[in-house]
Amino acid sequence: MAKYEAQHANPSGPGDTRPTAVQIVQDEELIGKLTDKVAFVTGANQGISLEIARALYVTRATVFLRVRDLNKGQEAIAKILSTSDHKFPNTLQAVELSLDSLESVRKATETFLTKSKQLNLLILNTGVMATPLSKTKDGFETQFGIIHLGHFLLANLLIPTLIQSSTPQFILRDSYDPWVSYIQSKTANIYFANELERRYGTKGVHRISMNPGNSTTILDQYLDQQTIEDAKKNTELMSYFKSPEQGAATAIYVAIGREWEGRGAIYLAECSQQGPTKSQNPLDTQDQGYASWAFNEPDAVKLWEISSELVGLERIHNSSD
Repeated sequence: MAKYEAQHANPSGPGDTRPTAVQIVQDEELIGKLTDKVAFVTGANQGISLEIARALYVTRATVFLRVRDLNKGQEAIAKILSTSDHKFPNTLQAVELSLDSLESVRKATETFLTKSKQLNLLILNTGVMATPLSKTKDGFETQFGIIHLGHFLLANLLIPTLIQSSTPQFILRDSYDPWVSYIQSKTANIYFANELERRYGTKGVHRISMNPGNSTTILDQYLDQQTIEDAKKNTELMSYFKSPEQGAATAIYVAIGREWEGRGAIYLAECSQQGPTKSQNPLDTQDQGYASWAFNEPDAVKLWEISSELVGLERIHNSSD
């Protein structure tokens, strides 16, 4: 259960000995082996999600890349094809989808289902971080709307296909804190995963929460330059940063690792299952555990019900169905 623990014990920064996503695929002996599987990855034109798509590509699964711009999607596909030692034609497709628009989510789902009646892996990894106060096209706070609600609707619309393929609105305060919003949205992700597992685990649809760790991506685009410069001077902090290829490793391990098959409602970081945090410092980079409230079932149920209302799902996928 701690296959890669030793490699994460003494990190020294991006490109060190911690595994990459493609290495996980190799270790699982799945190069070219998933020809009968279909995957859907959000945010797949850049950063960690691009590396997730790259790793899934070498399994020879059919991979749909969720992108805001189809031209960028084609550029991402070209990058994957040009840098891979493996050539599997026609296994990568781009789907236009903006998670800040529920209409776009519905339209993209319809587009996907015209292309594939099968879906085995749904990897929800699109994110924004510490954005200025703003709203989605549907009027939701941006981080909660994109990180949680957009993914919530997308997953619910695709749950019937996942089953078939299986062997609270953010409250704006007087003083907006982008980090509070980010943390609440990430907590919503965990609640969503746990409740989805409770409702559909017995039907073969499982969801696991994972933390990819800090990677060198554009996620810091909303941070002020001084904060970024100060972080770069912190040698200990930077030693925990990963390359995007390494950042994608935990997601790929969750998706294809044999030891996680049939499991859900657990939390992974550094390619290992984590227990509750022992640290009182939320910025402690060495403690990858989850907060005490992360597995609160009543809160997860309540969030599911509120989210269903917010995105316009009427009593869909009731746990008794």
